[in-house]
Amino acid sequence: MRYTLAQAEAFYWTARTGGFRAAALRMRLSQPAISLRVRELEHVLGQPLFVRGARGPMLTAFGESILKDVERILSLARDLETRARQDEPAFRDVRIGAAETYATLSLPALLAELGRREPLLRTEITVDLSARLETMLLDGELDVAFIATPHAPQPLVLHPLLDIHLVWAVGPALPAEAATISPKSLVDRPIFTNPMPSNLYLAIQRWFAEHGLKPERLSTCVPISILILLAVAGNGAALVPVDLARQNFHSIPGLRLLAAEPAIAPHTLHAAHRFGDETPDVSLVTLLAKELSCFRPGAIEPTKVRSR
Repeated sequence: MRYTLAQAEAFYWTARTGGFRAAALRMRLSQPAISLRVRELEHVLGQPLFVRGARGPMLTAFGESILKDVERILSLARDLETRARQDEPAFRDVRIGAAETYATLSLPALLAELGRREPLLRTEITVDLSARLETMLLDGELDVAFIATPHAPQPLVLHPLLDIHLVWAVGPALPAEAATISPKSLVDRPIFTNPMPSNLYLAIQRWFAEHGLKPERLSTCVPISILILLAVAGNGAALVPVDLARQNFHSIPGLRLLAAEPAIAPHTLHAAHRFGDETPDVSLVTLLAKELSCFRPGAIEPTKVRSR
């Protein structure tokens, strides 16, 4: 019995992604199908390729020794398929995750430029909270993600793009004579934010805790545009990225933007991918994101408070 390319590919992606589930997501197959192919390959070769344990499959010495050879075999197979289909468009896929701020403000320009440079590159877009996108990236469900303040940067390669400054969005019913607002002023007011473990939720909790306070009326939802509407209509406040708040400013009557006092540190948005997974397409997406963004470390000029 000979091994098949399907078995070799299942082995390769299990080794590269660190698990059968992540390999299944990468190959768009079920996890049992991946496990079966790996077992069949082990039967053909007469050697175990992985040690199965509670922490996931670990390569055996034999598995480690053949990994590079399998990678070359798969590369040759792809080259043969490309030559056989020279007259057909060679479409490629890249899975991109984006936090709402990046998806709203920067992703359209990125995709337009990506389409201009690589017309055969197809994109699969996921917009979600940064924390969820980070988990998807670590699990092999995404190729590259634009996320704010990653929680577990160790297995990821991070490329800082821009600082996300935060501002309190409030309605006309909330008393606020100055251009700033304090934790004491908001502790008993309705506060609207993204759910745990979002960066906005954690930033709000830290801001109040630093003054020995805990917000009494915290409500969660997505997206951020809805948070602003709820804050204005509900006599409350929402901590939001200032650029998204400005985008909604003229369409929401009564919206006011107040700076936090004391200031809340900005979140840094990164382009991120798994260590060792920097394919040419991922590199291109990251490069374009850098070209289209302006990363400015340190303080940025305070935003002007506007009201209407």
